[in-house]
Amino acid sequence: MNAKFLVTAAAIALCGLMPHVAPAATATTALTVADNFTGANSQYDWQTFNGACLTAGDGTGTIPTCVSLPYYGSEILVGGYNGYLGTTSSPTSAATATPDPVGNGALRFTNGYPHGYSQNGAIVSNFTYPSSEGLQVTFTTVT
Repeated sequence: MNAKFLVTAAAIALCGLMPHVAPAATATTALTVADNFTGANSQYDWQTFNGACLTAGDGTGTIPTCVSLPYYGSEILVGGYNGYLGTTSSPTSAATATPDPVGNGALRFTNGYPHGYSQNGAIVSNFTYPSSEGLQVTFTTVT
């Protein structure tokens, strides 16, 4: 009987020494980044690498325009809104290409056939966001 009393008293004493754990906060401070990359530029601060560019880009903002991007050299850029960047038929040179119409552009990472086999590109955010709530990314890809 005396041993039961000592064990119970020790358990109660230990519970009193345990730190109080506050319940998880229910308010969120989530950052929503919504950018479909179809316009002339992005409102967000991105770091670009290699072939990353906007097909409808106007050269402003942190993502460059695809037209005359040095990464692609003199390649004619295939794809885009009309089949070739800014035109319905193959331009005679990369210099004659024009951007896609604003609202119909895309974020490009490579040129594709026939030159895109060894090309790459990427964008990384130059801005921070809270990661305590996880990260959800939704995107559409066209190949």
